[in-house]
Amino acid sequence: LVTTAKDLFYKFGVKRVSIEEICKKANVSKMTFYKHFSSKVDLFHFIMTRIYEQSFVKYDAIVQSDVSFMEKLQEMIRLKEQYTDYLSKEMLSELIDSPHLQIKELIESQKAKNITGFMTVLKQAKEKHELRPDIRPEFVLYMLNHLMELSKDPQLLSLYDNAQDLALEITNFMFYGLGPINEK
Repeated sequence: LVTTAKDLFYKFGVKRVSIEEICKKANVSKMTFYKHFSSKVDLFHFIMTRIYEQSFVKYDAIVQSDVSFMEKLQEMIRLKEQYTDYLSKEMLSELIDSPHLQIKELIESQKAKNITGFMTVLKQAKEKHELRPDIRPEFVLYMLNHLMELSKDPQLLSLYDNAQDLALEITNFMFYGLGPINEK
């Protein structure tokens, strides 16, 4: 049930997928569905909570690792790609602007954890002289968040096959500029 719903949500978004469709594809009855979940939003919340918990363990390991700032950054980008690789534009749009309070709260909670971790990485990089000494970590975070807002722009999004490619382009532009990316 959970795996089927996740696949359908990732492909079509939550709005478009019905409980009937999930049950039919998972080969379970609606009664079984309602024994475990009160609604498809409740099921979606369950799925996203599990995904966020798994990703945060990996994210925190990157933050705590003893590697350079650029290596941490590259690992964070890879992790982001790994967890967003199969999201449709519809699904990503729903995650960004969910009308459901419990989904909004979950996303905001995850975002706050990510921001805390990223600020730690930026401050560590400053202490190790891996960033310009005069740059404020808060400015970097502000600019990255502001650039990510561009991923909501339909005109810009239409230039890419999917939202993940745009988010990756924005992230790479923020940290690497126009030069080539030197991955290890």
